Amino acid sequence: MNKEDKVYVPKNVKNQLEFFRGFGVKELIITLIVAVISIFPTIILYKYGHQASALTLFLVTVATTIMLVVKDDNNVSFFQQLKLVCKSIFMQKNYKYGKRNKR
Repeated sequence: MNKEDKVYVPKNVKNQLEFFRGFGVKELIITLIVAVISIFPTIILYKYGHQASALTLFLVTVATTIMLVVKDDNNVSFFQQLKLVCKSIFMQKNYKYGKRNKR
């Protein structure tokens, strides 16, 4: 391989649009879906006179979703790490054993 054939990619170059570090279009869509779903319990709480609880529920739900989907420097979010840990815990473990001859 010639020196001219090598391609140098600068560090920290992202392949998608990010609004802030670790929060791109995919994460925005997930957050918007959760926000739309959480509007319904918020409206029900608001109509029954729990305005502060309704607002708190909505803000906590959206903020928690953002914290779960924001990716770190290794391009892995907390939710992805949680899925990997659960997969590791519930994965069937195979331990090979057998009788060894001691000589």
